[in-house]
Amino acid sequence: PQLEQRLVVKSLIRPLTVDETHAYVQHRLQTAGARQPIFEPEALDALRAISQGIPRDINRLCDLALLIAFADGDTRITSERIEAVASELVNVAAD
Repeated sequence: PQLEQRLVVKSLIRPLTVDETHAYVQHRLQTAGARQPIFEPEALDALRAISQGIPRDINRLCDLALLIAFADGDTRITSERIEAVASELVNVAAD
């Protein structure tokens, strides 16, 4: 209730479509300074399917996938990487 009193504007964000998910991730990468594609198209499709288009979940999956790819020395993120990251997030949340 106290939080509700402090909010002036509330907005409900609908899930992103496949095309919106692709554009969203590409925009965020470009804003961060990426000069080449990092996520394969199939990875972005998997990202949308797993996250169900929810921006917060898209961000979490992308952040972890980028971190793990960096640690492994990979320059591209595949759908397999997205699926592995999603599985890891589910396992961590369940414990």
